Amino acid sequence: MKCERVELDRSSPCVAVKLEHGDAPESEQRVVVAAVHLPVGTCAQKRQRLLEQVVARSGGREEKVVLVGDMNAKDDEVVVISKAMKLTEARYAGASWGVKGNGFYEESTYAGPGLRKDRVLFGKKVWAEAHLVAQGKAFFDGCEFCLSDHFGVMAYVDVGDHYASREKTELSVARVRRGQLVRLREEMQQKETADVSAKRQAGREDMAVARQRAAERDRAGYLGAQQRGARQRRERADTMKRLAFGGDGLFADGVVSRPAQYGGRAPCAPTAVSIRALDELSAGSWEMTSAVPLRGMKRVQNTCYAVSLSQVLIRTPGMLEWATQHFAGCALHESCVVCALFQTYSQVLSGFGRGEDLLPVLARRRAQVSGVFAGARQHDVFEFFEQFLDKARRFEINANRSGIWGSVQVDSPQATHVERLFGFVRETRRQCTACRGIVRSWFSSECVLRVTPRVVPGGPMTVSDMYLDSCAPPVGGSPL
Repeated sequence: MKCERVELDRSSPCVAVKLEHGDAPESEQRVVVAAVHLPVGTCAQKRQRLLEQVVARSGGREEKVVLVGDMNAKDDEVVVISKAMKLTEARYAGASWGVKGNGFYEESTYAGPGLRKDRVLFGKKVWAEAHLVAQGKAFFDGCEFCLSDHFGVMAYVDVGDHYASREKTELSVARVRRGQLVRLREEMQQKETADVSAKRQAGREDMAVARQRAAERDRAGYLGAQQRGARQRRERADTMKRLAFGGDGLFADGVVSRPAQYGGRAPCAPTAVSIRALDELSAGSWEMTSAVPLRGMKRVQNTCYAVSLSQVLIRTPGMLEWATQHFAGCALHESCVVCALFQTYSQVLSGFGRGEDLLPVLARRRAQVSGVFAGARQHDVFEFFEQFLDKARRFEINANRSGIWGSVQVDSPQATHVERLFGFVRETRRQCTACRGIVRSWFSSECVLRVTPRVVPGGPMTVSDMYLDSCAPPVGGSPL
């Protein structure tokens, strides 16, 4: 066997070689084989021109040429090329690219049945039969995958002048040899199919074993990580308790702190404040809220913050008890936010109506809570909650439904039922870091506990962790 490289343009996306079999008859000795990778896209004429350039360099062997490779051409285009260049295609069953289940490129968006991008074209004095190969998947460490986004194409080629002859004897020879090629192709295709099936079965059995081993390794690693995480969380909690309430902290048992304001008196809890009009109000029970049906609310624009808050508040016993009594005695139903909440509760009980009544009252009248909620923008639910409580508090103070609440940092020394339901006193302790003298306390009224998560060993911080962390002295600042 002799071979000689065919000189092509450097820019040509192909390689070609002249093959000569010295022991074969003269008519079967020489053939030109070219491997191509033609450009993709709407450039059919360019693809044909590239193939014509290869054939033109065959040295007078245009009828004994075999063109193989990724031609990026669909069936109708190949028919046109074959007719124009007097070539024949060795057709095969199936598709060589884009086959379902290949998944070589994860980002591929093609979802069709597959394409015959890889082709085998041959001249008049050649015959070829082809079929797909290497369609099986590779298996490694419990995973299966294809080695390429293309499947291979195997071609069986026979060269002879009899394929172009019109003589009766030559036609008979050509027919017999074509039949031999067809039988060879079918035999090898069956072997390929059996080989792929056997490798798939063996690979999946190995994959199951590999996955089990990997799962065992992962399980051991996960258990170890869980144990390390649990140990880190215990150590973290102990450290936070020590920093907040240990001997060096300002909240340690032996530390005496004096109120810094209001004559040295500490405030009482807001639940201890007496409000004459509400002292007989029941705290409510879960039995009261059990009758609230599980019914959704229609969202208007970006009002999910108001809808979600309404669902929570009408299922909070103390809030529902207060809203019910409040609505019965309030004369400003259309401007009161607590009344809007009760009306939303009534909608959930009886069902939403049509038109304007289809929307939850509190969400529809959200601008009454604050003007910032009047538009269609999205807002934070806690921001809406705090503004709702502040609006309700001011409404109660104006209606003289409040009690004196001294010794606490608040805009007005009064506690309403808002503070009795949701409020608490937050104590902040300070001490001079230079003289380490008297410890002083400041007391503020809060309705929302604000804590800050941090990235720490042992996994995400719990609410208890964040609370303890907030009680500890800040790093680089004065102790709290």
